Amino acid sequence: MESGPLGDTDQQLWRGHVASSVPGVQFDAAWLVTWWAERTETRHPEPRALAVDAMYQRAVELAAVAPPDERVVRDRLAAELGKQLRVERTSMWVSASAVEVALSPAAAEAVARHRSRTAEMAEIAHLRETVFADLTTAVLWWLQRNDFRVDEVRSARGILEEIVELVRGVDDVHWSEKLTAALVEATPDLDVHDRHGLNRQIRKVLGFYVDPLAS
Repeated sequence: MESGPLGDTDQQLWRGHVASSVPGVQFDAAWLVTWWAERTETRHPEPRALAVDAMYQRAVELAAVAPPDERVVRDRLAAELGKQLRVERTSMWVSASAVEVALSPAAAEAVARHRSRTAEMAEIAHLRETVFADLTTAVLWWLQRNDFRVDEVRSARGILEEIVELVRGVDDVHWSEKLTAALVEATPDLDVHDRHGLNRQIRKVLGFYVDPLAS
């Protein structure tokens, strides 16, 4: 949509923070706001504030649904804020240029932790909803993880049955410990670090998911 006959054009450099799609993580951002008005009798008393706020609100909407990647967000904001936007119920038009977006080192670290935890949650959900949904799938999973040592699968069958039973109907706070122990017994090659990580991931399924900015 193009504006009508233009009045005077003004500009204002804006710097501040825009929330990302990761709770608690913000982008450092800046852009040059440009605004103008159609030639009408009615003028807004604070055109600068109106223009700056219109661009900020649009940026917030875009960043909230974009991947938490500074290059992706910068390109998306530059593309969308660069379009002429008519401010609702006014004769004003606004756009922005020279968009800059960056993550501080602490924010970038928080995003990396969030991505890691999201991947862990997806893996645990896959184990719970698919791998251990039934004994047949669990046995095939065990074989794939153990180089298809068919001669050893009989010894693991009882443990796998216990895991499937636990995953299907557990309703107490001890599930993570029980399931971890059963998984470790079924996969003896896990080292201490892997066992600790496995227990941590399983506990997240029970609601122990921590804030993305926590260490």
